Amino acid sequence: MNVVEDLVERAIEETVRSGGQPEPGWELLHELEHRGLLWNAVLVLLGPLSSRTVSGRDERDYVARLRYQGERCPDPVTALTAAVSADHREHGTDAEQERWRRSDELTRRRALLQLLSTYCWLIGGEAGTLTPAQTITLIKATLIRPPAGR
Repeated sequence: MNVVEDLVERAIEETVRSGGQPEPGWELLHELEHRGLLWNAVLVLLGPLSSRTVSGRDERDYVARLRYQGERCPDPVTALTAAVSADHREHGTDAEQERWRRSDELTRRRALLQLLSTYCWLIGGEAGTLTPAQTITLIKATLIRPPAGR
């Protein structure tokens, strides 16, 4: 495993073990920003998330739906998450990061935390997965700016 995978895996395990507390995500965010590896972590999270099939949906239709959300969703975090998810489903690790780069810093931070929350709910780790209630609490916690210096 590389450094980014290690950091992401540790944040997933600590998030699930804590019942969905936001601190492991904030710590991950701080470390990734310090190292300039935020986009790399997005790719690590999107890999397994993008490989999951969506029951009852054709992959092309699902990608089109994600693209539509990415273009029309009024919430910039959800729009960014949907756009990069669609791109990753089509292009894998070669996904274009132009939309990511154009987004402001706070939106990128929240999008990473939203992906982490989704991963902890759908896939989880050795400690299990988050319950829907824990996931909602965690996602709500990502709407708040991280503490100063984080």
